[in-house]
Amino acid sequence: MSKLIDGLVTRGMVERVPEADDRRRVALSLTSGGRRLLDVVHDATQAHLSGLFEDLSAIERAEIVAAMELVSPLFSVLTST
Repeated sequence: MSKLIDGLVTRGMVERVPEADDRRRVALSLTSGGRRLLDVVHDATQAHLSGLFEDLSAIERAEIVAAMELVSPLFSVLTST
């Protein structure tokens, strides 16, 4: 993970912010360049997914939404650790 973060820092996408009260801890923050890149990638992903789903019927799309709602709590557990 450190090498991945080092690469993002080197490219100016992420910055390390030392914690004031615990030198062992470092917060990671997106730079403005990192935020712009994330926005571009997000928009491209949304457009790609929209293209994949456009030929599905309304029922098929509803089934996908239902499945996503079912697994969504599983992913929120991953992001809270």
